[in-house]
Amino acid sequence: MRDFAVDYLRLTKDEGYNWGFIKSLLMSTADTAIITMQDILDLDSEARMNTPSTLGGNWAWRLSDINVLTDDLAAKLLKITKTYSR
Repeated sequence: MRDFAVDYLRLTKDEGYNWGFIKSLLMSTADTAIITMQDILDLDSEARMNTPSTLGGNWAWRLSDINVLTDDLAAKLLKITKTYSR
């Protein structure tokens, strides 16, 4: 399934798989597009918000270091949201 997603969405390691997924989401015809901060920041599974079929510990993730919210990141998000009229 991973290989299919990489091919279908034309994901590249250079762009970052997370940004490829984000672009694909924003270019969709869906009325609403929700992107998690974990995806924007390209965080690994340690930052999961929810683990299905588990009790406790879910929905507790919080952004603890606001220094990761840079002007460059804001500019990248602005550009991509304008590009896809979001």
